[in-house]
Amino acid sequence: FKVSGETINEVKTERVVKEKNISDFRNSDNASIRAFVVQVFEPRFFDVCIECKKKVSNTGDGFVCEKHGKTASERRALMNIVLDDGTATIRAVMFGEQINNLGFSDLESAEIIEKQKKDVLGKEMLFSGNVRMNKFFNNLEFIINDIKQVNVDELVAKLEK
Repeated sequence: FKVSGETINEVKTERVVKEKNISDFRNSDNASIRAFVVQVFEPRFFDVCIECKKKVSNTGDGFVCEKHGKTASERRALMNIVLDDGTATIRAVMFGEQINNLGFSDLESAEIIEKQKKDVLGKEMLFSGNVRMNKFFNNLEFIINDIKQVNVDELVAKLEK
């Protein structure tokens, strides 16, 4: 690498995300969709390294990170949902903050989870993320990076154009 004296204008620092239909998804796409939540699965939990946030192995007498060796761990959640945009359905995966953004605040109580599921089912939202191939099931899945509420006024203005 060499230091350049050239000035670069208008550098894009955000990831480019295109609005797509689920039926048009391809592996490695960065996409945004407006879709309904049609199915919600139970949350699953796993442990990550407190330093690098990568999954750790439980050796029985502690946790081991591939990068940091024996380490303390932090408990994380993941949740699968099925999204439908009218063109197709896709299994989507959310972690941590995105689970909260969908409307889940308590993942410990089975009763509360069931109530939260009922509140989320059928809800239309904007989802952004990455499409990847799930090697275990040999199908595409959507890794959610961001969830937003549908702004009806913005949607109407966009459709009127």
